[in-house]
Amino acid sequence: TQLKKFLSRGDNAKVTMVARVPRGAFVPAPKVDSMVVRLDIYPHQEMIARGINDPEKLLRFARVAFNNKRKQLASTLGCLPELSPTVVKAALRSLGRAETARPQELSTDDWIAFYQSLHR
Repeated sequence: TQLKKFLSRGDNAKVTMVARVPRGAFVPAPKVDSMVVRLDIYPHQEMIARGINDPEKLLRFARVAFNNKRKQLASTLGCLPELSPTVVKAALRSLGRAETARPQELSTDDWIAFYQSLHR
């Protein structure tokens, strides 16, 4: 999910498992079990220390990409008014990533650097 990429590693919040939810709790039953998690978002000052000046803007940016996670980032984000596919591809290359990268292929640190390189 969108949140998993940014929060599961503990980069932006402390993630705590609250409860397991068995697959039988859903109809139709999925192939995997689920869980309920609690997110304790880090204070704004700590986010800034991690290089994230506007966490909400960063998450909105990622949400656009993850809404089409099977598409390449250059296609999805290149449609934004302030970007183009060429600019997105150049930013990916500067991170040492393929121009054909998809959202789930970037680490949290890559996402922050990618976002910052596109929003200077």
